Amino acid sequence: MQSMITRLALFQFLIVIYTIVGLGMLLKAFFGNDGGEIPVIFATHLRDYGVLLMILPAAWLTWASVSAHRPRVGTGDLPPILGSGITLVGFLLVLAFFGTMSITIRSSPLVRLKDPPPTPTRIHHGISPEVPP
Repeated sequence: MQSMITRLALFQFLIVIYTIVGLGMLLKAFFGNDGGEIPVIFATHLRDYGVLLMILPAAWLTWASVSAHRPRVGTGDLPPILGSGITLVGFLLVLAFFGTMSITIRSSPLVRLKDPPPTPTRIHHGISPEVPP
C-alpha cells in the first residue's frame, strides 16, 4: 500500500517538474533566445510560479501517509486515498496540457497593440481660436 502511494506521489512530482522545466524549454524553443519579449500567456505563469505547485504533491503525500497508517474499523482507506491522488494527477495533467497548448497555439487573450492609443485633444468650448476684428 505504501509503495502505491509513493509511486503516485513521484508521478505527481514528475508532472510538476515537466510543468516547470518542460514548459520553460518549450517557451525558449518557440520564442527564441534573441532577447525579444515573450508574450504573457498561461505557460509563462506556470514557468514562473510553478514551484508553488510542489506544495500539492507534498501535502497529498503527507496526508496519504498519515491516513494509510490509521485504518478505520470496517472500511479500507486505500480507495479514497488513491482516488484523491489520481484526481490530483488529473488536475496537474490538465494544467500541463493547457500550458503546452498556450505555447503551441500562440493565441493569447492578451494582445499587444501595434499602434499607441490616440491621445485626446483638448477642445476649448466657447472660446474661439481666432478673435474677429
